[in-house]
Amino acid sequence: MPILESVASIGLLFFLFLVGLELDLSSIRRSGKRAFGIAAAGITLPFLAGVGVSFVIRNTLYTAADRPGFVEFIVFMGVALSITAFPVLARILAELKLLTTQIGETAMAAAAFNDVAAWILLALAVALAGNGGESGGEKKSPLVSVWVLLSGVGFVVFMLVVIRPVMKWIAKRASPENGAVRESYVCLTLAGVMVSGLATDLIGIHSIFGAFVFGLTIPKDGEFGQRLIERIEDFVSGLLLPLYFATSGLKTDVAKIRGAVSWGMLGLVVVTACVGKIVGTFAVAVMVKIPAREALTLGFLMNTKGLVELIVLNIGKEKKILKLKLFVMHLVELTERSSSIIMVRRAQKNGFPFVNRYRHDECHSSVIRGFQAYRQLGRVAVRPITAVSPLPTMHEDICLMAETKRVTMIILPFHRRWNVDHGHGHHQDGGDGNVPENVGHGWRLVNQRVLKNAPCSVAVLVDRGLGSIESQSSSLDGSNVVERVCVIFFGGPDDREALELGGRMAEHPAVKVTIMRFLVGETLRSNTITLHPAPSKCKEKNYAFLTTNVDPEKEKELDEGALEDFMSKWKDLVEYKEKEPNNTIEEILSIGQSQDFDLIVVGRGRSPSVEVAALAERQAEHPELGPIGDVLASSNNHVIPSVLVVQQHNKAHVEEITVSKIVNESSLSTDGDANTPDGLASNASDKENNDIRTIELDGKRIKLQIWDTAGQERFRTITTAYYRGAMGILLVYDVTDESSFNNIRNWIRNIEQHASDNVNKILVGNKADMDESKRAVPKAKGQALADEYGMKFFETSAKTNLNVEEVFFSIGKDIKQRLADTDAKAEPQTIKINQNDQGAGTSQATQKSACCG
Repeated sequence: MPILESVASIGLLFFLFLVGLELDLSSIRRSGKRAFGIAAAGITLPFLAGVGVSFVIRNTLYTAADRPGFVEFIVFMGVALSITAFPVLARILAELKLLTTQIGETAMAAAAFNDVAAWILLALAVALAGNGGESGGEKKSPLVSVWVLLSGVGFVVFMLVVIRPVMKWIAKRASPENGAVRESYVCLTLAGVMVSGLATDLIGIHSIFGAFVFGLTIPKDGEFGQRLIERIEDFVSGLLLPLYFATSGLKTDVAKIRGAVSWGMLGLVVVTACVGKIVGTFAVAVMVKIPAREALTLGFLMNTKGLVELIVLNIGKEKKILKLKLFVMHLVELTERSSSIIMVRRAQKNGFPFVNRYRHDECHSSVIRGFQAYRQLGRVAVRPITAVSPLPTMHEDICLMAETKRVTMIILPFHRRWNVDHGHGHHQDGGDGNVPENVGHGWRLVNQRVLKNAPCSVAVLVDRGLGSIESQSSSLDGSNVVERVCVIFFGGPDDREALELGGRMAEHPAVKVTIMRFLVGETLRSNTITLHPAPSKCKEKNYAFLTTNVDPEKEKELDEGALEDFMSKWKDLVEYKEKEPNNTIEEILSIGQSQDFDLIVVGRGRSPSVEVAALAERQAEHPELGPIGDVLASSNNHVIPSVLVVQQHNKAHVEEITVSKIVNESSLSTDGDANTPDGLASNASDKENNDIRTIELDGKRIKLQIWDTAGQERFRTITTAYYRGAMGILLVYDVTDESSFNNIRNWIRNIEQHASDNVNKILVGNKADMDESKRAVPKAKGQALADEYGMKFFETSAKTNLNVEEVFFSIGKDIKQRLADTDAKAEPQTIKINQNDQGAGTSQATQKSACCG
């Protein structure tokens, strides 16, 4: 038994060292007055109630011969009744998913105050116990306790003033550039734990107090502290600490509780501890204007017990302050400490929590070192924080931290990572057969939720080796330029935010910024774009835009003002270019596929310009990045630079809708559009082609974008993508080829599977000019098939232009009527963007970008 207790005491010593190592006093100072008040009430009322209980217990369970000193007995009883177990509470809140709620944060902050107060009270109790008592034989002078307390205060001051800088110096020397921690410094630190424990034991305070204070002296912001935890945590928590619980169990004799008096005292202790904690917490919580229901919940949460109470009881028993019977009454069932939240989750993943944690930290060590170097060189406040949070609620932690710290921008890593060959500085993508690593759908959902709920601007970084050694050296070319940045500007709030961010980058002497402004092409210059909501089943493949109608004049004024303000600040630092593209996608990819830039900055385009809105019908691979960001992030487009997609903070909290249809109308017209995957096949070729045909219907000019695959079977997989956005489909067969007519049913089944339910369809029999002797499909047969599926039917001749115009006028009229009916029902959900001719003059913006003020 003595050997077991000695080993258990060593385990407890190192466990308290770990507690001090993981406790950040600066975070407690920032917890606020509310949490401090709740913690103070949660300690004070149970402590005072414990004083009353102490009178009853001391006079009932003790005889005059073995009765302990009154003051030390009251302190031990009060501490045992008033402490909240911070580690146990952390685990409870994590399992109930309450860590990120207001009540959870308040409870954790109050429990942190409580935890610190517990160790102070414990030191006081031990110091008083050292004075002896009526059962200790000769009663010592009260000056002994005063001396012990003063010595303890001196020890704490010495550790924080002298030892703390020494440990900071050791932490820097112990972590060289390769990240390995020298074993000699680890051994020296562990020896320091034993020496600190011995020092407080000689003073007259328990040895665990010295180990706890020594843990507080270790720096919290470096590699050294994390490596110490990795080296000893599993050994202490998994082997030594359970021995301490085992020795406590061996000391417990439940049979000592006999008779009505003993059981009555047991009930009194339990009721006093619970009621005092709940009532005290509830009363103060209501006073600080927390709703009564939440205040009551907070009271129950604060009424948790754990290892600290067990330590108090064991020390009290060792000092002969508490009898065995009273020790048994106070003994409670305990759970693991807060770090078990991490360990349990990892153990469920692969069964090796220690190994998994070590590898996980290695992946992030370079990032943390980078932030620390930036802090030291840039003289700015950088504090890397590692938070453990489940994926479903991680966005809440991120948004709450951003709101609390009043940050300007959140930068999120993209959920796909490119493998970078550091020896050559190139990323591996679809070009050489390797696809980027997908770190999981859960991380993508985190990004999407942060983009939707963030209290500030957000940027998503698609990293393809930005900042690698090779990319920097290849960019030097005799100058001091390390990174080449291209900011693509179409217009809109997100692009203005990206422009402002590019200006801040341009201030750095090692960054060269190029502004690439895209002007509206001739075909879109006088158009209004109306975006229609997508069906719910298609939302994962469609882009989302804000539901507010865009005022073109105001947006133009803001864009011009932002550019004018930008050029007035940074015209000497940036290169400005303008382009008027014929094909926006091709121009964007030409920039992305070139090696002229290391980083491309684009806006997400939620309130899009005409050019960006015109891309909304594309089938999206990464819709959360917007049309332009999606093109640059796609693994199949062989884009070389990294991409930063910027979203400006939506201060008005306007909802977003996903869109799948575009009505592209001239300034004189109201509605109209048609996509025809199967066109007139008289000039059929072996490749798909597209054309734009303008018709005039009821005095309105309507543009029809026509996609023609010539009915080729091998284009069936291609046409399924067009079906999703098609508003009208012409099913064309050759009247001289019966197999083409028989295949119409297959095309109809394909359309029913992939196209929208209300898409307009017309059946067309082509080559009607041929001799009757060559006709294989009678007109009546074609009409019968059309009637079967409820379609209109025409026979045409592309050679003589028979009924060709009539077909297009008919499909256009049908689409126009259907859209008019749809718009009448869903007008509030459409988004109209009008783009007038670009004027030569500029005007001062009335609103600036939200980035960085």
